[in-house]
Amino acid sequence: MPTSATEAAPIAPESVYAETKATVERMLRWYGETDGLRAAGLRYFNAAGASFDSRIGEDWDHSINLIPLAMKGALLG
Repeated sequence: MPTSATEAAPIAPESVYAETKATVERMLRWYGETDGLRAAGLRYFNAAGASFDSRIGEDWDHSINLIPLAMKGALLG
C-alpha cells in the first residue's frame, strides 16, 4: 500500500512519468527565479478515477482525491 508524502518529502521519482513531472517542476522553479514566472504544480493521484462498477481504478465511494471527487460531483450531482 502506498504511503502518504508531505510537501517536505524528498522528490524521488519511481517512473519515467514521475521523472518528467519532477523535471518540469524544476524548470518552472528556475523560470520563477530568472524571469519571475509564477506557477503551481498539482501532484494528484489517479486523475482518471474509476469505472462505476469499481472493477478498474479507484473506488469512488472511498475516494479523497480531488479529480475523482470533482468527476463524481459533475456526473452524479
